[in-house]
Amino acid sequence: VVDFNSLLKEYYADSIRLYFISSNIEDKFIYNKYELDDYDKFVKYLKQALARPTDNNTSRLDYYFSDFKAKATKLLDECRFSDYVTLIKNFSMQYVIKEIPSDLNILTFIRTIFPIMPYLAEEIYELKFKGRYSIINEGWND
Repeated sequence: VVDFNSLLKEYYADSIRLYFISSNIEDKFIYNKYELDDYDKFVKYLKQALARPTDNNTSRLDYYFSDFKAKATKLLDECRFSDYVTLIKNFSMQYVIKEIPSDLNILTFIRTIFPIMPYLAEEIYELKFKGRYSIINEGWND
């Protein structure tokens, strides 16, 4: 039995959510602290990357972010959540962490990750866009 209260004292809530959703529902689940540690490091690193200053003069990544959103939408519609998590991780490593996306691309990204990483999405939305309410008010489409 996993004690979620103790996990929340040690890990970022979105890290815990990603970890549990990343497992395929048909597979037998075995809790692994080291895997959860890896997810927590990933979420914290992603947060740092999203919070850094952006280059709003570039649009060379627009296609990739638009394609990411389309793929994520399809995976969510098909309830393929573990594939959705894999897509987020791979895309984050390639385009969010290594590159410097524009604010518009970051808005697209945090809208797309909101279903499973709501705390991170809200934090970045408040930081970058000084949102008056919530990212939910931004809607799904650009």
